[in-house]
Amino acid sequence: MGTLIGAVASDFLPEILTASLGISLYAMFIGLLMPNLTNNYKLGGLVVLTALCNTLLSQVIDSSWALIISTLLCAFIGVFFVDLDEETEGPANE
Repeated sequence: MGTLIGAVASDFLPEILTASLGISLYAMFIGLLMPNLTNNYKLGGLVVLTALCNTLLSQVIDSSWALIISTLLCAFIGVFFVDLDEETEGPANE
């Protein structure tokens, strides 16, 4: 429902505001990512790998497909190489 409201509302907003909101999505992503990267070097490496994969795929295929494929591929790789936090591996979750 939020996506539908956002899509309809974007037609009525000025172009400068729509572009600014697009940039704020990147800032929100970075804000969510940075606290998790502080001591997790494997996750940081995975982020760099995803960026490199996206950059390389963007040279060959459409950028939207490159983003989807690089995200899915590197998320699959991350399942095997990135460790969970100690907080989520406590006795309550065993």
